[in-house]
Amino acid sequence: IKSMRNVATIVAFDLMAWPGFGCLVVMPYESKLYLRIVLPGIIGLMMGLPLFVVFVRLWFLNKHQGFKEDKLEMKRNLLQTQNVFWNNILTWLFLVYPTTSLASMEAFGCTYIAGEGFLTADLRLECPRDAWNSMALWSIFSSMLWALGVPFCSYLIMMYHGVPKMARQKQIRGLVNCMVDAYMDDNLTSSAHTLAILLGPSSDHGQDEDEFLRRSDDLYLKIFPEHSHCEGKECQGHQLPVFPRIIMHELDHPKDLPALTEAASKWFDRIDDDLGGTLTLNEIRSEFVRLNQSEEQANFFLNDFDVDKTKSLDTREFENALLHSLGTTIPGMTAAQVITLWALFPEFDENLESVVRIQDFEKISKKLTENAFSFTGMETFETLNVKQLVILRSHAWVQRDIEGADDTAGIQSRFGVFLEDTKAGKEEKEKGQMEAQDEAKDEAKDKAKVLYTTTLQQEEQLEEISKFCKDTCTKLDVHTDVNFDDPLQCVHVLAALTVDLAGVLKFSVIEAKSMSDDIEMHQISDAHVQLYEHAHELSSIEGGTDTYTLMLEVIRKEQQLKNIMSEQIGQIAWKLKEQGVITLPALEWDGQLGPEERVAIVRLGFLLNAYQVSCWYWEMVEMLRKLLLTGVLVVVYKGSPPQLAGSLLTIFLFLVLHIQVNPYLNKGLNEFQRIILISQFFTIFGGMMF
Repeated sequence: IKSMRNVATIVAFDLMAWPGFGCLVVMPYESKLYLRIVLPGIIGLMMGLPLFVVFVRLWFLNKHQGFKEDKLEMKRNLLQTQNVFWNNILTWLFLVYPTTSLASMEAFGCTYIAGEGFLTADLRLECPRDAWNSMALWSIFSSMLWALGVPFCSYLIMMYHGVPKMARQKQIRGLVNCMVDAYMDDNLTSSAHTLAILLGPSSDHGQDEDEFLRRSDDLYLKIFPEHSHCEGKECQGHQLPVFPRIIMHELDHPKDLPALTEAASKWFDRIDDDLGGTLTLNEIRSEFVRLNQSEEQANFFLNDFDVDKTKSLDTREFENALLHSLGTTIPGMTAAQVITLWALFPEFDENLESVVRIQDFEKISKKLTENAFSFTGMETFETLNVKQLVILRSHAWVQRDIEGADDTAGIQSRFGVFLEDTKAGKEEKEKGQMEAQDEAKDEAKDKAKVLYTTTLQQEEQLEEISKFCKDTCTKLDVHTDVNFDDPLQCVHVLAALTVDLAGVLKFSVIEAKSMSDDIEMHQISDAHVQLYEHAHELSSIEGGTDTYTLMLEVIRKEQQLKNIMSEQIGQIAWKLKEQGVITLPALEWDGQLGPEERVAIVRLGFLLNAYQVSCWYWEMVEMLRKLLLTGVLVVVYKGSPPQLAGSLLTIFLFLVLHIQVNPYLNKGLNEFQRIILISQFFTIFGGMMF
């Protein structure tokens, strides 16, 4: 036991209790107390001597105008020395913190014997009776310095290095990535993405408009092959195939194959009247008659897919029959792709006479490719352009949370389908449907506004941007019917103006610094950096200076709009996380924010690297737990039942907090910490009981 105690005192950095050290110098308790408090501080100051020496040498070189190479080398040494200093000093403070905190508070712990109070740490001394006693004052000062000062200074050091700010930035980056993934899940299935690839990107994403329309028309011909033979009025549109339309209606419009499998199982149960687990010929015929189909079709449906020749279909065979019926609808397309196509036509099951024109299908195709190619999935918060930010901001996140992302109505409204009917009077019905759809969109936008707020300054900037777009279009005689109050339409105008103005200037070779006096490079979006890398002598272009100035103003306005959208997206991301719509994965400190984060990792890495970014503060929480268990409770209630009760409550609260937060990046460390806390809890509980 004595050997274990000696090892414990060495590990705890209690220098005055090290084996044999106290015998070298005989000192009273007060002297030992002062030394135990002051000595760790002196060692910490000595760690700063190399930093002081480097500062002095750099000052000497600057004062005596030393060589530039020497100054640069000294600055590099200074940076390395600062990194080592911060790492060493914080490591040292965290090592000696439990011992020095306990030593600083020992003067407050008293043991009463026969009515007299004696120091628990040294029963030869009476407890301070006067608050102005030197020992009492020293203990108060040292407690403020160590017990409270070290955690507070640690927080200030983290604030100095921007750790809380960077932690929020990294969380917003991660949340925005989750928003992009959720948006793509809401708007695009894998089969829809395959169709979009077949169509290729629209003109908004770099493809020639004629080439895109050609691909769209080819897909239309696949769906309606009779279109290639029609002429005149016969080419006003075509009806969708009836049987696949009936199947999709009965399956309640599944959006993908898993949803179809689930819906097929429910349909199977409805048809299975005798609950025998299989569909007989009579049951299939009855269902086909109900659907206005012939008995011959029912016979074909059974005979072709009755693999085991039992004159009946089980669930798997029934599902295969449905998939085959859908997969053979359009030559060259799979059942999954057919399911996706059918989700684009909202009226196919409500009106057998509704038709789809080739112009309507081109609109549908363009909307599909816009959903597919708006995001690649590789974007970061900083690389998102204004259009992408506006798309995320306009998405019906509230509707997604309430209704879910898989409803067919949501898919139809997102693809923005516009169909016409040949019967008279359908135009009024369509107009009413469009008005109802617009009202639903406005209601969704109003709900979405709860997710973010716009400051008065931002509103003024948005009004200024809209006015600038309108005035610039008027000045350049650009005719457009866009709504300048809509940020999405406004950014289209800004982007188009930037490209057009760049073409007017006919940029060629000149260094980017020729424009650096007008606008900082880091304020320009990545999409426009190329405008500065290859520029032309503006003075040689007639009227070039005015055009150049206008182009710079266009880019400034676009950057202002991006800043506003970015701030709003950050607010939305945080609200969605709080509402549980999106979930933030565990993030680590990886230096992706740039030099500032890399410096913080080098200097404070031992405080941050083990924890998730959102739990950057957890080491200070651990310091509080140690202070309560090994400091406050030991001093105030040493050896008494209240110490055990207080320790039990403290460990329980920190255990619950740890389970709730899971601060460590490594799952094993989280489990190990919980095991430790649980072991401490039952150890103390056993001490109370026995």
